[in-house]
Amino acid sequence: MTRKLKILMLCGQGQNAAVFRGKTEPIRRDIDKNVEFVFVDPPYLSIRPTLSSADYSQPQLDSVLDDNGTTVQKRPENIPRLWSFSGDLNAKDYRDIFGKDWDVVDCLKLVRRVMEEEGPFDACVGFSTGSTLAAIVMALLQNPKLHPVFDAPGPNWPPKQFEFAILAAGFYPSDKKIQMWFDDKIRTPTLMVLGTGDTVVGDVHSIPLTRCFANPRIEWHSGGHFIPTKPSWRAFFKAYVEQYLTDDTPRPELVRSPSPTFGRVEVVAML
Repeated sequence: MTRKLKILMLCGQGQNAAVFRGKTEPIRRDIDKNVEFVFVDPPYLSIRPTLSSADYSQPQLDSVLDDNGTTVQKRPENIPRLWSFSGDLNAKDYRDIFGKDWDVVDCLKLVRRVMEEEGPFDACVGFSTGSTLAAIVMALLQNPKLHPVFDAPGPNWPPKQFEFAILAAGFYPSDKKIQMWFDDKIRTPTLMVLGTGDTVVGDVHSIPLTRCFANPRIEWHSGGHFIPTKPSWRAFFKAYVEQYLTDDTPRPELVRSPSPTFGRVEVVAML
């Protein structure tokens, strides 16, 4: 018997719900129509090409400055959004900025509100910073007492834990307090998709995130910092997600790897 699934979609830093919807469209159009995808806009707007926190003020959501300094209206869905920001303009590595200076409270409040109002959710998909946030959310769903935002009572709360998650190009947060939230390994069945050519995050940051999970499935593609959408990968994602569409016990481990030449033997060696 076919059931319905609702999946929480967390985009990358500098993207937004509309952009992530477009980037995942080749994958989603092949997946059963009984799967609903809910895309979340990050809490902050990037209205200028700088890392200064003064440039991410909520009162300016509907306008930006053009090259002449003139205020112009801009559709919010076309404006890049941020999960986090930093005032450190000299930082050379965005992973350090979004790890060390990440105030995760606003993100957790946003995700909790979406889960309360639009849930329950059966699964979560994240890309880049959205993957890191998804890992944090799963850790807090497993142990809400780790953070007051998730520990507080409320309508439709606490929610059920995700049945599965798919995380692409995520990275291990460098904030020591957040790292402690992963002391109890995440037990949610999780597929982690990494690129051998990802120079944005890189193995040194992506592989440590895999260690936060009790038994992750790790699949590699030969590209960079993106979710692969080649036909073999689209078929893989379709088969993987649709394992959870029936009342039978899901067996996602039976879904064949889309990149057998980048198999898990190599991954284990790297770990």
